[in-house]
Amino acid sequence: MIHEFRIEARCRPRQLQDDRVVWRLDDAKAVEINEKLTAMRHRTDAGHHYVDISKPTHTLVLSRNEYVSEYQ
Repeated sequence: MIHEFRIEARCRPRQLQDDRVVWRLDDAKAVEINEKLTAMRHRTDAGHHYVDISKPTHTLVLSRNEYVSEYQ
């Protein structure tokens, strides 16, 4: 699955296709996600952050090194 992020104001929040998800985010939400991903990048252990969004659900979960054994 490919996740594409676009910074656009007043757009549909996401678009689903068979092999791609296009996330459309306003500037403020993009900055928040970037800050949380940057903080996670510098960690060596597992962790996650929650981001409040409106669609397709109320919470986006950013996760690093969690639940990896399920996919190995």
